[in-house]
Amino acid sequence: MAKEEQHVINLQNSKHRIKRRLNRDSSIFLLLVLISLLLISCSKQEQSHIMDNKFSEPIEGLCQSGYKLITILHWEGLEGSPEILKYSCINQTTIKDCIFSDIDEERKKCYKDFLETSNDIKRCDSIANIDLSMMEFIKEIGRWRREDLYISECKGAYAVKFDNVESCGEINMTYLKADCYSYFGKKLLNPEYCYKATGEYDNYDRDSCLNYIADKTNTSESCKVHQDKEQRAQCLYNYAIDTSNLSICYGINEDYEPKRKEWRSYCFERFGIEQHNLSLCTEAKNFNSIEFGNHRASCYYSVATHYGNSSICDTMDITSHKNQCYYKIALNTNNINLCKKANHLVPKDSHDYVNSCINKIAIKKRNISICDEIRKTSILREDCRRKIS
Repeated sequence: MAKEEQHVINLQNSKHRIKRRLNRDSSIFLLLVLISLLLISCSKQEQSHIMDNKFSEPIEGLCQSGYKLITILHWEGLEGSPEILKYSCINQTTIKDCIFSDIDEERKKCYKDFLETSNDIKRCDSIANIDLSMMEFIKEIGRWRREDLYISECKGAYAVKFDNVESCGEINMTYLKADCYSYFGKKLLNPEYCYKATGEYDNYDRDSCLNYIADKTNTSESCKVHQDKEQRAQCLYNYAIDTSNLSICYGINEDYEPKRKEWRSYCFERFGIEQHNLSLCTEAKNFNSIEFGNHRASCYYSVATHYGNSSICDTMDITSHKNQCYYKIALNTNNINLCKKANHLVPKDSHDYVNSCINKIAIKKRNISICDEIRKTSILREDCRRKIS
């Protein structure tokens, strides 16, 4: 009897132990489920969500509330076109998030967001501590050190965000430093900053900055911001043309070397042609070159053909312009004698002005006898007869 009672007691104890174990295992299971759900939730809130799909344009609602979209591109090479690799949704809380975008404007905005919480340009230097070796889409940057590029971009964004022109001087990359100084030169209409916007290979930022100031202030005096004499001459030319102020042309000097354009002569040429004024044309010079142009000859040609005055053609000392002058007036007036004043052959283009001129007048007047005025050896003679007959 005692044995049976002991057996019953043992069975009851076993049931209690199994029940306790089941309760404990259930608690562990529930705890594991809760931890998994928590990890998933944290992952959604704190980690970047990379979309493996390729999209030609961002899909509305792709990123959850509070997150922003950046675009990661894949480049086949510097000469190729970028192909969108994927989009990423980030909350933009770290500087690393910024450099994952290969879109310049996205990066600039991200840098500003990153700097929002701290007015400290040195935060940009933290980019140097980021391992960029796995970022496939920036391997084609070439000779530039990648961290220098991004640090310089970040410091440029800092200068603009906090309106701090002194920060431009802390930018390492030359072209980004020039862009920064050019921005403030234009914003403050201060040529001092423009002169700091010098590039490594050209001075595009400097010149565009100075031209912007000159245009905004809109006076001939504003052209004095240019230390470069030719830039100053070009500025005065632009001001003269924009304001239709002929007197400005007289104040343009051409005592600069090397010359890219003779702005004083170009100025008088423009006004001489617009006003059909021969005296203005005489103020322009001929340089007899493709690079600098023949301003006086071009001006004379325009005035002569406008008035149909072949005597002006006689005064031209450049053969090509003189022949074109006779040719144009002869055709306008159906004057064969003027055709004959042009040379038969002009060096470089070998255009037979004389016979071509006579041929066109004969066809226009439907007068076959005029064809006989064409030189016998010219193929235009038979062509002239055939077209009229």
